[in-house]
Amino acid sequence: MAKKGYRVIVADNYHYMDEDAYTDGGTFPTKAEAEAAARRIVDECLEDALKQGAAPEKLLEGYRGFGEDPFVVPLGEGPRSTFSAWGYAAKRCEEICQQVQKKEKS
Repeated sequence: MAKKGYRVIVADNYHYMDEDAYTDGGTFPTKAEAEAAARRIVDECLEDALKQGAAPEKLLEGYRGFGEDPFVVPLGEGPRSTFSAWGYAAKRCEEICQQVQKKEKS
């Protein structure tokens, strides 16, 4: 019987293309659940790196150099995921920094 579901594999941007540095981010029954898990990994990484007053560009630069880079692979015949950790991180850096600025002003 063929496996079904999706696996999240977490690469390390600091060890680019080093498969020995990959870690397991979990296995999920659906692509949506796997992509949500990958987004959580990126969010946690960005929140850990966030410093008060950090500009989105600096936060993203740090992520691309040292952050966790999850990707989603199907187990078996499922459709491929189009999730991009770097694309998601770029969007989230803007949002997170705006949230910090709002909190600082209030």
